[in-house]
Amino acid sequence: MVISMSITAQELIASARKLVPLLEAHASEAEELRRPHDDVIAGMREAKIFDLMVPRCYGGLEFDLDTFLEVGLALSEGDASMAWVATFYIEHNWILCQFPEIFQKELYRSRSHVLAPASLAPGGVAKKVSGGYRLNGRWKWGTGLPHAEWVICSGRDSGKG
Repeated sequence: MVISMSITAQELIASARKLVPLLEAHASEAEELRRPHDDVIAGMREAKIFDLMVPRCYGGLEFDLDTFLEVGLALSEGDASMAWVATFYIEHNWILCQFPEIFQKELYRSRSHVLAPASLAPGGVAKKVSGGYRLNGRWKWGTGLPHAEWVICSGRDSGKG
């Protein structure tokens, strides 16, 4: 997948600033619901906010840490809680791009980003099974779960295989 148009880092930061009124308009409702508002997630997708750190070869924008911070700060002007969630979604795409290339190609085969919250505190146990591991457990939190397409979680090795 290759993006059809070029966006500069400054244009993405400007797009984040244009989202401020949308975030402000839904901040109270999102707080009451204890979840990001669907319209805000849709607006961020349309603005390509979640593509920020995904490599261009997968349709992302492949921008740097400075752009990531500037976008997060801009979004926080509208709703700091939503900026928190958005920056997690962005950085988790970066984390997923540290996995083997075969995984990345499959993950981004038909999309330029994935909404993948994480609960990295080991709330489960990983047991070696034929072909990989089986993960069982309970995790106490996961920022952004209501819109999750994937979830990143971890567990301790059971030591039994």
